[in-house]
Amino acid sequence: MVRVGNWLTAEEGKKLLSTESRDNLRSCCNRALLALLIGCGLRSAEVTTLRFEDCQLREGHWVIAGTGIGKGEYARVKSVDVPKNRLTVELQDGRERTYDPRRQQGVSVFREEMRSFSVGDRVQFTAPAHELKVANRELGTIERISEDGRLRLKMDGGRTADVDPRKHPHLDHGYAMTSYSSQGQTADRILIHVDTELGAKDLLNCRMAYVSVSRGRYDAQIYTNNAATLGQELARDVSHSPAIQQEPAAHKIEPQTAHTNEIAQGFGLGL
Repeated sequence: MVRVGNWLTAEEGKKLLSTESRDNLRSCCNRALLALLIGCGLRSAEVTTLRFEDCQLREGHWVIAGTGIGKGEYARVKSVDVPKNRLTVELQDGRERTYDPRRQQGVSVFREEMRSFSVGDRVQFTAPAHELKVANRELGTIERISEDGRLRLKMDGGRTADVDPRKHPHLDHGYAMTSYSSQGQTADRILIHVDTELGAKDLLNCRMAYVSVSRGRYDAQIYTNNAATLGQELARDVSHSPAIQQEPAAHKIEPQTAHTNEIAQGFGLGL
């Protein structure tokens, strides 16, 4: 794994290590932490979650063992150890790994559900497919389903994409989506469902209303359980005021003096 950043030079690293003496236990601990940060390229959060078994002696050198889960790999959660904050997952090849979730960055969690698709169905990607150059929540229509289950999609942008659901399982029907996911999408006509008794009422606000209604080119219809309170719910302002606000400067009104600029042709323009 290669990390891009502003790395310390060898001399800067030695100078940083020399700031901690070896006179007491605290200084020795700080020196060891600095050595891990500098020598192994670990982040501070990764250092604090290291376990003894993560430090291994290989060919006469101490190394920090990773979680063993590579980028883009899929795994299924087998067990959760809450007191120790440990996850045990099973990879697709049958291997099991136990790790602290704080040491594995950029993990997405999803649940498998059965879906039946037919030619002509509208579908949406629920995760990016980089190989296909398809973005998250991008929409398309199924043009063909081959015998081996592969899908030929006509994306809304005009291009086609051949999808193998075994390699790209993040597909769902594309007839409905949340207002957040619909950002950047456009349809001729849209139906908006607004439940005023939703538990997370903060999700109903003026931003949600604007994003939802503005998705339709020609028509937008709202369906709700309570038309009487709908306006109040969608008028909720969730804008955050800045912590530091500039007070408006007091302006003194003074009488203005008329000025006349001379123009070469001989007439004047009053400003």
